[in-house]
Amino acid sequence: MDKKNIKSKKIITIISVAIIVIIVAILAIYIISKREIAGTVNTLPFYYEELNMYAQEQKAAVAADFSKKHNLDSFGAEFWDKQYDGETPKKALYDKALEALIKAKIIQEQAIELQVVAPANFNELRKALAQENNVRSGGANSEIIYGPTEYSISEYNSYLMSQTIDDLKSAIIKRDGEPSEAELRSAFARLPSESTATHSKISGSKWRWSKDLNKDETSKSVEDALTNGKDPMSLNIKELTSEPFVLDTSTIHREDVDAQTFACELGTIESGNCILSEDYLGDVLYYVSEKEGGKKLLFEESTALARTQWINDYFDEIINKKIASAKVTIKPNAMQKGIIIK
Repeated sequence: MDKKNIKSKKIITIISVAIIVIIVAILAIYIISKREIAGTVNTLPFYYEELNMYAQEQKAAVAADFSKKHNLDSFGAEFWDKQYDGETPKKALYDKALEALIKAKIIQEQAIELQVVAPANFNELRKALAQENNVRSGGANSEIIYGPTEYSISEYNSYLMSQTIDDLKSAIIKRDGEPSEAELRSAFARLPSESTATHSKISGSKWRWSKDLNKDETSKSVEDALTNGKDPMSLNIKELTSEPFVLDTSTIHREDVDAQTFACELGTIESGNCILSEDYLGDVLYYVSEKEGGKKLLFEESTALARTQWINDYFDEIINKKIASAKVTIKPNAMQKGIIIK
């Protein structure tokens, strides 16, 4: 093959690649332009697709709420459009989704105002998601990536929103100044009791029983026996088992939210008492027989906690005021086009 043919083939390949890139870019612009605006929050637009993203996040909670309020054992195909005491789950889902979306838009608006780096709109979020997933899949480089290999749009939005909120809190302190000692003391008084306690070591026993039995009745029988100094095994409860447990709160990783939450719950129980919980095996009753530590911290020992509480409350106050005064416009068909039940 002569040099002219090789050169011609290279040129053809380059041109072909360029054409493909242009076509992909045109398609991307077309898809973005086809996203329909469902409404605005102040000056920021939102899309039907964006509203549906928040609906998917709220779907499980709404279904659980209706199940609890109306004693539902299962959800049929008609569930979302069926009326329960004059309300449909779909309308409740729409309201929840819209509430979450409006809050997100107000936070986005504040980020723009305070020059905090964050996606300015849903299209930018989509673009950032594609870039992030490309990196995580190894498409951009071979660096070690921690966390999921791919984010969904909802997961990535939550991840970025969390970062944006943290950056906004720092920007607000920079703008408005640090809290006074009086404000810190007030914030310290609002801290949950478990947040101002030192690490503790809690031990006791945990009890399980047959899943066929009524949870409330069975747990009460076991609890009554334990708190009155009797052996629950004498009750002849079906498949009743017991094993010791020890929880040292100093060993819990700071990012293990589930473990931290459970430790807080268990920390509120005094020795000789029980708490009913649930884990991957099902219902479990914890009986606390001994507690060490858990001393209440003084304000002087907890100023960092107090400062965190203050900025959290101050941030919520600012955002809630902005939400209350926000001008929201919504197209009449927003619920029909924006809430897609999958």
